[in-house]
Amino acid sequence: MREKSLWTRRGVMQGAAALAATAGLGMTGCAMEQALASGAEPTGDAPTAQEPERDVRYGMLIDARKCVGCDACLRACHRQNRLPEGVDFIHFPELKSGMAPYVSTQVVPVQCAHCDDAPCATVCPTGATHKGEGGIVEVDENRCIGCKYCMAACPYQARVANPETGTVDKCRFCASKVGTDDELRISCVEACINHARIFGDLNDPDSEVSKAIRTHHAQPLLGDLTQAKTFYVR
Repeated sequence: MREKSLWTRRGVMQGAAALAATAGLGMTGCAMEQALASGAEPTGDAPTAQEPERDVRYGMLIDARKCVGCDACLRACHRQNRLPEGVDFIHFPELKSGMAPYVSTQVVPVQCAHCDDAPCATVCPTGATHKGEGGIVEVDENRCIGCKYCMAACPYQARVANPETGTVDKCRFCASKVGTDDELRISCVEACINHARIFGDLNDPDSEVSKAIRTHHAQPLLGDLTQAKTFYVR
């Protein structure tokens, strides 16, 4: 019975395809008759297919090997976002790698990874945290109620409560610059004295950030857990 049902379904689909092809030929014939009636000569040229517009998907590469812990990126972030003291969008945990007794510790700058599958947006009860232009995960301060669900959900501990506004904020990828002439010159990237940061369009294979990710085999800190758009070289 199962095989009979499969063949019946296949036959229906083949019939539908044939009907569509016949309809297409009919339309072509009508168009040809109209062209001949108007005295126009058919050119025989196929219409030129337009290449679909590519979506922009912003991301960052951080080469932790070049980070010297100078906090220049953090200070620049504070100035750009006018953050109060103690509200940091970038933190510097010590990450361990290797197996005992060959364990190494490295200080790695961590911030919002602007995940395609953002847990903070999933748990937000008001929709204040949402994906915006270029895939940047944004926070609408007018809709944030400070419930801190996003803080609990973020595996990168990148969300931070702002006592002055009562909201829970994070790195914004300097979203105010996106769409401007300075869109790729975000504050932490400009401030890094060792050029450890690269920002750009991950969907553009020829962008500087895409090339660097391929060259260094950079990976998100937690792999594909959240489809993060911040990649690391360690």
